[in-house]
Amino acid sequence: MAEPSVSTAARLRIIAFLFAIRCTPRDSTAVTTAGKPSGTWEVFADGFAKVDPIVSVSDAVYRPMGISIGPDGSMYVSDSEKGKIWRIMFKGDKNKFGAQQLAAMEKEKSNSHIRMPDEINDNLDKDKPSSAAKLYDTYCRMCHQQNGKGDGARFPPLDSSEWVIGDKKRLINLVLNGVQGPIDVKGKSYDGTMPMHAFLSDNDLAVVLTYVRRSFGNAADSVNAEEVGRIRSKIQDTRSK
Repeated sequence: MAEPSVSTAARLRIIAFLFAIRCTPRDSTAVTTAGKPSGTWEVFADGFAKVDPIVSVSDAVYRPMGISIGPDGSMYVSDSEKGKIWRIMFKGDKNKFGAQQLAAMEKEKSNSHIRMPDEINDNLDKDKPSSAAKLYDTYCRMCHQQNGKGDGARFPPLDSSEWVIGDKKRLINLVLNGVQGPIDVKGKSYDGTMPMHAFLSDNDLAVVLTYVRRSFGNAADSVNAEEVGRIRSKIQDTRSK
């Protein structure tokens, strides 16, 4: 994918961006509702991730996370992965902007990370029938990502993690009690928060923990419901004292 490209339409204002920057004509009354723009919109800048589709955020080469306007009117977009900063300037000639350019802008909207997903065809879980994968997707994937590599900033990876493939009792304790504050994983500190998952049954916890211990290149032994139950009972006994 090429370096981020900027359209030559000058009368634009930004409404939102993540891996691409969307905008609406300045005179438009379009707003976003439930993630959808209610009026017309265009792709202002794209190509930051350099991959499509973006299955996990850690797959992206660059992640635009900051934006600012300079005194000269230039727009600056900063990246959270490698610290890169892009300077975006308007140099287009609106008199040369025609049907061909409009068609190219419209084509950008079909990229999978920009278009509204199809609930059936774009469902990444449709070929995952196992309950273990469903449990992971429901309770873990949002932070640790589909590939188990985390987001690179707040939430740690699960692949080759000493917390995952190490002592089972420590892992069960961690998931039952949750995590608040910094945690070191594979030599890097992460400061995200993981809520308690004690609301899951012993069997569901055993299934999902076995899944992460045997996925993403991991090859640790399984966790069973009896092991989870024993540790849960100890935690409850300690809290009741």
